[in-house]
Amino acid sequence: MGKICYLYNPVLHYILCVKKKISNILGHSEMGRKSWLLGVFMVLLPQILMAGDLDGRLTHGVEKVVLENGFKVLIRENKRAPVVALQLWVMTGSTHEKDHQAGITHFIEHMVFKGTERHPKGEVAKKIEGIGGHINAYTSHENTVYHVEIPSLGAMDALDILLDAVFNPLMDPREIDLEKEVVLEEYRRSLDRPETQLAWDFLNLCFPEHPYGRPIIGLEPAISY
Repeated sequence: MGKICYLYNPVLHYILCVKKKISNILGHSEMGRKSWLLGVFMVLLPQILMAGDLDGRLTHGVEKVVLENGFKVLIRENKRAPVVALQLWVMTGSTHEKDHQAGITHFIEHMVFKGTERHPKGEVAKKIEGIGGHINAYTSHENTVYHVEIPSLGAMDALDILLDAVFNPLMDPREIDLEKEVVLEEYRRSLDRPETQLAWDFLNLCFPEHPYGRPIIGLEPAISY
């Protein structure tokens, strides 16, 4: 069994202290809510400004190619190591879901790794790892990203496997039932992580009537449906 290790985060610690003090003074009133949001914003402002500068560095030297089918390909060459990083971005995230669908995008991300006709269950990751690579994915509010890091000699094989996994998942009903339990366990573990709870609470306070206010992973009733 793996273990979750919590590292001390001074920014997180300060935000939690601010929230506790404001709650003690103002309770759960509208004024308290606004003061809490303002306090968090002031703490995060320097990091937001730094992120803007980072964005410029990441896009420098990127070449964009649009294929005949409209598929956009972004290429950034870096010869410091014989390694290729492949990312396939699906422009759908949790904000595109209705309330009763909450978490479905993240669930589909899980199911992509459960096999295709060409690559049965377990073979997608096994083949990537067999040529020295690593494959994973993540879901955000706006996108779902499937990514592979691989030695350059295996790049074309890895791209073929990645495309097959994303575009041709089997969606076996038996695997769907099994994966529901996996996602539910992931959700329940999140309830024990203070930093995750902080992020969920903050977004819910900011966007109480918007999909941004929901956890990307969804809520237990929707996951169990």
